[in-house]
Amino acid sequence: IKPKNVMRRSDGQIFLIDFGLSKQLSDADCWEKSTVRLGTPGYAPAEQMGYRKDGSFPATLDVYALGATMLKMLTGKRPPEAMTFINEEIAVEDLIPAGVSDETKSVIRKAMEPRRKKRYQDIKSFVGDLTDVKPQLDNEEDEPTIVGVAANTEAKPAERTQALPKPKPRYNKKWLIPVVGILAVAVVGILIWESGKSDSPVNPVDIVKSDSTENVLVPRYEYVDLGLPSKVKWATFNVGSSSLEGSGDYFAWGEVKPKSTYTEANCNAFENSLEDISGNSSLDAARACWGGFWRMPTRAEWQELIDNCQWTWTTTGGKNGYKVVGRNGKSIFLPAAGCRRMGKLINDGSYGYDWSSTPSADGTPVSYYLSFNKEGKNIFWNTREFGRSVRPVMN
Repeated sequence: IKPKNVMRRSDGQIFLIDFGLSKQLSDADCWEKSTVRLGTPGYAPAEQMGYRKDGSFPATLDVYALGATMLKMLTGKRPPEAMTFINEEIAVEDLIPAGVSDETKSVIRKAMEPRRKKRYQDIKSFVGDLTDVKPQLDNEEDEPTIVGVAANTEAKPAERTQALPKPKPRYNKKWLIPVVGILAVAVVGILIWESGKSDSPVNPVDIVKSDSTENVLVPRYEYVDLGLPSKVKWATFNVGSSSLEGSGDYFAWGEVKPKSTYTEANCNAFENSLEDISGNSSLDAARACWGGFWRMPTRAEWQELIDNCQWTWTTTGGKNGYKVVGRNGKSIFLPAAGCRRMGKLINDGSYGYDWSSTPSADGTPVSYYLSFNKEGKNIFWNTREFGRSVRPVMN
């Protein structure tokens, strides 16, 4: 369930299209055994990934999707990906415009509860609470404004109108029909000098000469060999930083320059279907900004770092983060640099978010990243508009 799969005929009847993720009861009243994919970011709950091999298909998945669709109706924007609510502590009600009734907010909040058992357990109870929401009239307007949400699909169109701010829609308005109850510096490679391959960090602005026909001055960046099985070497600091503890620049996935604001609308790769971008100088910020053989790490390489190193939460140069020690005793420091969304810096000093070069394997326009805080670390997927850190690697 998502807005663009909800259609309305000329007679006003509402119906759904696209049943690619649907389940059907067999003659024995058992769910058919078919695969549930990731779904569309923003409309799929976090636990949906767990049903990829399981034949079950709980109604709570649809409850979440319907709540997210209602949130899109009220805001005009696609809801954040489910893990974003958990990792970045975003409250659903904080996204809903002022003037919407508390009862409506409460219904959407419960429908989009990250914990499945705290959500509505079936559509009937969801619709029941919607039916109890009383419309509120705004007397300052020339016409009544309905800020409650009615569950009766037979109501007159005017009774379902939401008098909300009119954000610039990403899609044609016909895809946003309200429905209740039915219801993601390209740089040329330059020789990496042997003097730039030591295992001890050096000043990133040291200068060396290339062996091209002209004597070109290029930056020298250092790596640490952590003794990993893949032999991958990790850079000592983030792209855009000049120190081990520096946050560096923030990049949307598939982009090679930092920005002042990070939104869906200005994200070049937001809905593109792409292969792994590691080493692609037009999409990989590490290769574009540092050149040479530098590139973004893949999802598997982040997982290798998690599995083969000791991670210790510490403070370096006044910055919180993880000291990551390889089996050979050598280490790097990953600062908790937070991330950027819209024009704001989020969770600086408490969370770290580092992009991988790996997109979703099923074509869904999301990409994987490392997320960590003092409680632990893991790899998640999310939509691509967020500004996150990039830590280069090389073979």
